[in-house]
Amino acid sequence: MENARDVGSVHQAVQHGGLQAVDCDVMISESVVGFEERRGPSAFHSPYPLDPHRTGIYYQQPLFSRNMYTTGIVLHHPQPQGDVPRGRLAEIILDAFRLTVPFESRDIGVTTDKLRVERPGLPRGDGVVVIYDQTYGSLRLSGRLLGDGVLPRVLETAVSLAAYDLEGASDDGGLIRVHAALRQLAREAAQTARTPAWLDVTPPPSADGDRVRVLLGGTTGICLLHDHREMQIEQVYYSPRAGLQYKGRLCTDNAWDTHLTVVPADGVQAIPGVSELGWYDLELGEVVGG
Repeated sequence: MENARDVGSVHQAVQHGGLQAVDCDVMISESVVGFEERRGPSAFHSPYPLDPHRTGIYYQQPLFSRNMYTTGIVLHHPQPQGDVPRGRLAEIILDAFRLTVPFESRDIGVTTDKLRVERPGLPRGDGVVVIYDQTYGSLRLSGRLLGDGVLPRVLETAVSLAAYDLEGASDDGGLIRVHAALRQLAREAAQTARTPAWLDVTPPPSADGDRVRVLLGGTTGICLLHDHREMQIEQVYYSPRAGLQYKGRLCTDNAWDTHLTVVPADGVQAIPGVSELGWYDLELGEVVGG
């Protein structure tokens, strides 16, 4: 989840008791670690990096991935931490969302992650469920979860789905914990909604016009000009002709490549909670601190 109130990254947020639901901009990373090929009754699994002698295909990266920016609903509560299987819990919530608000299954996805920034009631490192638009740029469909009375109905439906699954697997410890967590979430969602206190915090003043926020050397960001691939920054510098520039290596560069990629500073976006930021002083021509 991006920093709250950073360039309008949070669109709305509600709190029901200890349950917080934040509609915000999110970055989703999807990775493919291999593929399976079927030849008649036989199946062949080929993990990345590929063996060109076996597959006839040369691909030496450990995975095939993409990063996309979209919007989503981040659900947080102290209950689904610890040994609760958040992946199963997330899938049941998505199924309940589909039953409550009809939409094409390919339009909305779900995943689990941990908080990378901290706010009151949202400890950094806590697990969260994220329901997001799978369309690049977002159609804002996931935001329907925060419509009038929708979230309580979705969680009540999720409790019913988990209870139905338990009828055929009463000794499934993971599902029992998921069912208990969903019941707690549904009870919280039935409480009166209010605005989280952290949403009204005034952002700190920006620096003067001679300083620009930049990614520090050695950190990683998302290169918007190269298919949203990760880029490790090697150097930040100012060019009189091209302006502020980053020089670094893309995640898809081979280990033996010696060239560095150069892009304008606004072509690389920070990863909240991951990228280290500092200030570049245009008058001094150097990075002057974090």
